[in-house]
Amino acid sequence: MKLCFLSDARAEHTRRWTRFFALRGHETHLITWNTTHLDGYAPVILHVLKKPFASASLVPRIANLISLYRSARKIILNMRPDVIHAHSMGSYSWLAWAIGYRPYVLSPWGTDVLVDAVRSRANRWLTLRAARGSDRIVCDGRHIEERLAEWSISPKKIDCIPFGTDVDVFAPLPQGEIPPPVVPSWGQAPIVLSTRTLTPVHDVATFVRMIPLVRCLCPEARFVMVGGGGEQRTLEALVDQLGIREVVHFAGHLGEEEMVRYLRGSAVYVSSSLMDAGLAGSTAEAMACGLPVVTTDNADNALWVQEGEGGYLVPNGNSEHMAEKVAFLLHNSRLRHKMGQFNRRVIVEKNNTVVEMAKVESIYEGLRCENRRHL
Repeated sequence: MKLCFLSDARAEHTRRWTRFFALRGHETHLITWNTTHLDGYAPVILHVLKKPFASASLVPRIANLISLYRSARKIILNMRPDVIHAHSMGSYSWLAWAIGYRPYVLSPWGTDVLVDAVRSRANRWLTLRAARGSDRIVCDGRHIEERLAEWSISPKKIDCIPFGTDVDVFAPLPQGEIPPPVVPSWGQAPIVLSTRTLTPVHDVATFVRMIPLVRCLCPEARFVMVGGGGEQRTLEALVDQLGIREVVHFAGHLGEEEMVRYLRGSAVYVSSSLMDAGLAGSTAEAMACGLPVVTTDNADNALWVQEGEGGYLVPNGNSEHMAEKVAFLLHNSRLRHKMGQFNRRVIVEKNNTVVEMAKVESIYEGLRCENRRHL
């Protein structure tokens, strides 16, 4: 098949999704208007569009959308893909709808339908038009599916499919192997890891405020934050204010290989996010690597993180409760191991990229066949 995606090329999710289908042998194109994007997209064919105006005010934004519409439409009409798939139900899905090429699929990412479409009437109007005009919607969260139903989107065209985890890449070390230190100067100190990007919605500040509380119970613990984002300076200032700089490491953005090394070298994974779509990819990766999970109790997390079996659920913004659960796990190595094994099984059985993306591939094939019958 010839597939065309419209999505943010800076997102790890975009790269993994598109490369999966390219490596399956499909001619895979990605249209993006992020001039700074991740490396390593090959064999995906990238089409990077440039916005003519840098200003974020209303008139330049409209002019940018018109320019992007024209450029994307020209590429798509020349390409004639079998399926278009727009990721995130924001501007990428709006353009997919406006271009009018069929069949097209949409995938919400979370805040696009839970926040953006609520705060802005114009955003909501465009998102609803794009959703109602689509041929299929692939989402990875039950609560997202429920939100779409509230918008009177036909349930017949909604497929709830986990976005998947590469369980061969994200896997524990073989039994008996000792992971190298995450931070060499820390030696084999137990690491508490967060891999959520440093943005307000992921509320990594709650993770930081948890640290002094955990240290009172586990002075040997160390804490790592992976990922970039606009909140980094604020978080670094909070770290200094709390006097915990010597036990905190900001790792920045990591490639896949380094991410696996950090996960394997950690004792406990923590997600402080205020909301997610389905199971966050970062949480799924930690579970696949055999880590116990302490995560906020929102979205579909309770469907994936079994309380007391694979980890613990805590209220949004509650650093005290989070610290209590993290400290408990740090003091119980056998329980950590047992929970990690449980989480690994959950991801292998229910969130395996190969299995889940095969379902999406089947949807694409069905749409292609249906579209050919109507030609």
